[in-house]
Amino acid sequence: MRARLSTKFHFESAHFMGMHYPEGHPNRRLHGHSFTGEVMMEADVDPVTGMVMDHEDLSNAVKGVVEKLDHRLLNDVPGLAQPTSEYLCKWIFDELKPKVQGIKEVSISRETVGIRVTYSEEMQ
Repeated sequence: MRARLSTKFHFESAHFMGMHYPEGHPNRRLHGHSFTGEVMMEADVDPVTGMVMDHEDLSNAVKGVVEKLDHRLLNDVPGLAQPTSEYLCKWIFDELKPKVQGIKEVSISRETVGIRVTYSEEMQ
């Protein structure tokens, strides 16, 4: 039997988009967002534990990644020089992949603008 397990997370960060926007555009300036996200993984259910992964282990893996982003300037995070929501999803996915076998997707929402972006390795 297979099952999916997901966990949600939240962090506050700032970023700017620099030269990707015309002079005077608000996204060129430093600004912040309240980010919410979700990580979803899928695997066979362990017949002994009855789980795909210990829920606390998934939460702790995600917490470790979120600590690298929370209350930070995303442009300064190694690997996030272009900190769009799309690249942020992939960055989180790549950070979690060695820790979360069976990771399927990462979604990010920015509360201030009401958008949601999802990255899955299948989308490459």
